Amino acid sequence: QRRRAKERQEAERLRRERVEAERVRIAAEERKAAADAEAKRRVEREQKRQADAKAKLAKANAERVKAKVAAAEATAASVVEQKSSTTTTTTTKNTPANTTAAAAAA
Repeated sequence: QRRRAKERQEAERLRRERVEAERVRIAAEERKAAADAEAKRRVEREQKRQADAKAKLAKANAERVKAKVAAAEATAASVVEQKSSTTTTTTTKNTPANTTAAAAAA
């Protein structure tokens, strides 16, 4: 009878140990799942930050290109304006009235 009681106590102790080991295993799995989720969130945040930075850079580059294009167009317009006024002057230079006006202006 005493031996049976000891065996029962031993069986109960083993059962408690198994239950505790299972509880510890489940807790470890939950911690790992939480850590994995946090790592995933961190990666997603970093990717979003990089994408935002890339978009900001692209926008700044587009603005720079737009400014360069506007400057080039202004320069081209100015050159065209100068050429047309030069052309006008050149074509009318040989008339006697313009020669007199040019001499008077000088």
